[in-house]
Amino acid sequence: MKGKAFASNHSDIYHWWQKYFNYTMDDFRKEVKEALESEEKNMEFKTGTEALDYLVSRGRITDKEYWLKVLETTRQVEYLFIKWAKDVEK
Repeated sequence: MKGKAFASNHSDIYHWWQKYFNYTMDDFRKEVKEALESEEKNMEFKTGTEALDYLVSRGRITDKEYWLKVLETTRQVEYLFIKWAKDVEK
């Protein structure tokens, strides 16, 4: 260990964010700041459509019409959207 910095053998994920999610460290910082300053700390999504609207507004989903059709066909997707939107909020 002599001569090596602490945690020197690690990789940052920023290039993955950019490549696969069009997401940057500035986006991450912005979301963290918004979450910390948010008055809606306990936001609840009662329906998959509410969660979908939130995910669209955050840029996580671009094809809303497609996912609205999927929501019509399955409640499992509705549950996943609600869970995903809550995780994005954090």
